Formats: sequence, C-alpha cells, structure tokens
Amino acid sequence: MRGWMIALSAACAIAAGPAAAQSSSRFLASSSLTFHEYFEPFPRVNSAAACRSRCVAIRRCTGWTWYFDLAEWNTLRRACVLGSGLKDAQIGNRYNRTSGFIAGR
Repeated sequence: MRGWMIALSAACAIAAGPAAAQSSSRFLASSSLTFHEYFEPFPRVNSAAACRSRCVAIRRCTGWTWYFDLAEWNTLRRACVLGSGLKDAQIGNRYNRTSGFIAGR
C-alpha cells in the first residue's frame, strides 16, 4: 500500500509541471500538517497537485494537506486543507493523505 501512495505522490509532482518550479515545494506522501491559522472553507479538489496550486495562489499559505478519496472521514474526502504557521507535522505515518510546504514563505 505504501508503494502505491509514493507512486501517486510522484505522479502528482509530475502533473504539477512547470508550476512546481515557480514556488518550491515537496509532496510528502502519507503525511499530515496542522497549522496555527487555516484558510476555510476547505475546497474539494481532485489531486494533491491542485491542492498545492491553491496554496501557492494564497500569499499567506505556507502548507497544505490533501485527503484522498479513501480518507477515513467522509467530510475530508478530497478536502484541501490550507494553512499558515506550522504547528505540527506527521510525516510518513498518516495514510490516505499527502502534504507539502511552500518554501520561502
């Protein structure tokens, strides 16, 4: 299962294409970030790349977490959680989600 998520994360990074070069960011598979400030409401998007793009478009956004269709809670499926001021990071042990930081913010 972990290999599948890593492959999905890599595919999302490739799909981001040239836009990814504009604001440096990594896709962190099986990860979840919490923030001191959130930008609500949380939009529903079809990919981690789309969630990342939304974060890049908001000047104050420093990170994001995107929940897969397989997320445990129906309310979080395909949710794009955007925030600022990192509070906590769970890297590599939060399945059905992908996160990322926007470098330089």
